[in-house]
Amino acid sequence: MKLKLLWIVAAIVSTVVIFLLLMVNLFTSFTFYYMDHYNSPWMLLRQEKELVVLSAAVSILLAFAGWVLTAKIRARWVLRFGERRLKIGTFPVLAACVLCVFLVGFGKAVPKVCNYHQNDEQLATVRSLLAQSGKIIHAGGAVTGSDGETYTYTNSLEAFEKNAAAGATFIEMDFRLTSDGHLVCIHNWKKEFRDAEGNKVTEAVTLDEFRKGSSFGQFTLMTLEDLAEEMRKFPDVHLVVDIKGQDMEKEGYARIAEECSDMMDRIIPQMYHTSQYEWLRNMGYSSIIYSLYKTKKWERSELNLDSFVMKYQLVGITMGKRKANREAFYNRVKALGLPIYVNTVDDPTEAQAYYQKGVDALYTNRVDGW
Repeated sequence: MKLKLLWIVAAIVSTVVIFLLLMVNLFTSFTFYYMDHYNSPWMLLRQEKELVVLSAAVSILLAFAGWVLTAKIRARWVLRFGERRLKIGTFPVLAACVLCVFLVGFGKAVPKVCNYHQNDEQLATVRSLLAQSGKIIHAGGAVTGSDGETYTYTNSLEAFEKNAAAGATFIEMDFRLTSDGHLVCIHNWKKEFRDAEGNKVTEAVTLDEFRKGSSFGQFTLMTLEDLAEEMRKFPDVHLVVDIKGQDMEKEGYARIAEECSDMMDRIIPQMYHTSQYEWLRNMGYSSIIYSLYKTKKWERSELNLDSFVMKYQLVGITMGKRKANREAFYNRVKALGLPIYVNTVDDPTEAQAYYQKGVDALYTNRVDGW
């Protein structure tokens, strides 16, 4: 009895050890999240459920096989076919189980990888166009008001049309939800929105109130549907999407995919966490930018960034000026071989410095001037 208990304990320990070894070596180091002390194992469980289940199953089977071998258990499985009986040894059964587990795992993984890489040509086209442009026009771009002042962050009809007509090929727009759940173009309710009487607000308004309001009291606001119509007027413009508001990105991108289904090749989401990649691809987005401004420190670690780039296809990586000016971090990201985009730069001298540094494109409010 004691010997049997000893082997059970040994099997459990072996399971844990083999599981950890598999998590280190299986497929790529992408699975090895928990070794980064800025993260917890729970993030791995949330992001790579299939891989964790696969590793756990294999480790249990292998540990059990070791237990059977060491304890010298002469186990047999008896299959009855009417009056006939077939005896099968332990190891053939275990080998078949391990094979099935791997087939199931790779059966899920291979189509997914093929799907992720089938649009490489589209991805290369977007990268090339971005490199030629060197600019992503920020929040619709700068626009002059009736008072002669220059305004940014308007996300307005006037800004979009002015900058698209001036030759902008990539325009970023901000999105938020109204209080009654409609997706509209606005960066910040408190700062930009003015109601029908020209007053500021402290929180999101209804769609009806939104339509009656304006950006900074003089620019025309747009709903998702309005922006989609504008995109159809300018077939050369690519829309870079920045969805504001916590925990509503998935719902927002689903609505954009539905409204803009006829021009998905021109819609470029900015994802903020690695967990968002798969559902963005499943919605039909083939060109995705990884924007680092909402990421946790562990997500920006060398191991995580490197392994993510190895596994998935991205247009490029966006970072703020502060991160871009940290040479060690910038050089590490540049070494990944992806295009780098920096936001937000309006000064021509500063812009040239970033281009000379190797930055591929800049988010800017200016469509001309450099």
